[in-house]
Amino acid sequence: MRNHPIPPVTEPLQYRAIGLVRGTYTPKEPEQLTRGALLDSNGVELETVVLGRVLTLMRRHLAMDQSHLWVVYPSLQGERSTAPADRRDLGAQHPRPGSE
Repeated sequence: MRNHPIPPVTEPLQYRAIGLVRGTYTPKEPEQLTRGALLDSNGVELETVVLGRVLTLMRRHLAMDQSHLWVVYPSLQGERSTAPADRRDLGAQHPRPGSE
């Protein structure tokens, strides 16, 4: 098992924008967890889309009223967007007991 939530590069020349953000996620609608906002530790709110593979982890293991470490993938709306990352896709890093 890796100690770091971001996997190592797989190609000699690879461009990636992946980051870690500690914050609290709030879905736009309580019944639908996939879209919402991440409030980071500095009080900045980020519009987000949760990756499908994280939904089970969120439902079963994460207390949504607590701060967690999130893996963030900046994303653009459409391939011709000129905005700098106007949405963030989220994955969660579920900490091992005693790691925080």
